Amino acid sequence: MGCLFAAALATPTTDLGAQAWTARVPDMVPVEIQHTVYDTLWMVGGSDDRGGISFGGIADVAVDPSGRIWVVDFRRRQVHVLDKVGRAVAVVGRSGDGPGEFRLPFQVAVAKDGSAYVFDQYQARITQFGPDLKFRRSFLLQPMLAARDMVALDSSLVISGIDRNLGGITSTIHEVHRIDGRPLHRYGKLLPARSPDIAREVGAGPMAVGKDGVVWYIAPGPYRVSAYSPAGELLVEMERENRFLPPAEDTFVMSTNEGQVRVRVVPQAAMSGARMEGDTLLVSVILPDRRVITDAFVTRDGVGRVSLELIRSTVQRGPLVFAAPELGPELFLTITEDEDRAQGIALLRRRQR
Repeated sequence: MGCLFAAALATPTTDLGAQAWTARVPDMVPVEIQHTVYDTLWMVGGSDDRGGISFGGIADVAVDPSGRIWVVDFRRRQVHVLDKVGRAVAVVGRSGDGPGEFRLPFQVAVAKDGSAYVFDQYQARITQFGPDLKFRRSFLLQPMLAARDMVALDSSLVISGIDRNLGGITSTIHEVHRIDGRPLHRYGKLLPARSPDIAREVGAGPMAVGKDGVVWYIAPGPYRVSAYSPAGELLVEMERENRFLPPAEDTFVMSTNEGQVRVRVVPQAAMSGARMEGDTLLVSVILPDRRVITDAFVTRDGVGRVSLELIRSTVQRGPLVFAAPELGPELFLTITEDEDRAQGIALLRRRQR
């Protein structure tokens, strides 16, 4: 199987408020590891509507502090709420433009107080539901955003996204007030692109927020990891040399017909997501053959300063899983897909060897 760990040569470190370091990490070839075995604890949805639940198209999944699972259904323009064992608790939202209604729900983030925030990609609007699952408020984002990720902090929402306004794209990280959507911070580097059309199609990359409020943002191409302080100051930046993730621009073929820009997507490796486990940043990439590469970065040095070091890179086959610590140790959620492409949700437990 081979050694799973290898140290990167460049390890930038900085104190909050210090000048940011920039480093280039040499290529680390992902090590093939044995297929992880999971036991399925429950499964709902799919072509048989298991559990009496039917999904049109799943865009995002989140777990709130009480263990309820929020599943964004972008096709049916609603959000399903499940309990810890997969039973339907409620369906919130419906199609429309009014309070608590959606045109294209795309992201959900849950706060420590149990409130859930749903981002509507079409309307560039965020809708809040309380811990009692009732509609609380909605607010439009200015500028309008095409979002990729959203995290709920104590008093704000941090959104990875790019401006949709015709005036141009200005930033990739947006922080807004959780109550009224008032803009607080905008920062982050844009993807170098041959044209604004390409930049808009590529969109923003995934991000993760550490317990100290540091935002870790991963550019979709080239593979670049940046750390920002809670105030939006660039702390650390690293570009990962790799042979598996092409420039994001290469996944799109642009053509113009009678003044209309047309886009064709070319199957390529693509960024999947990012998450924090303690002080370790995990970044996932899906290959065209559906194998998943996972890079692990240590984000703190021995004295607690912000740093960035690639410590391992692995590749394996199997389901793309999402850690669900609110549901229990070694538990993971995954989006299932039947032969007819009907989607469902399953809770898995990693089998101990």
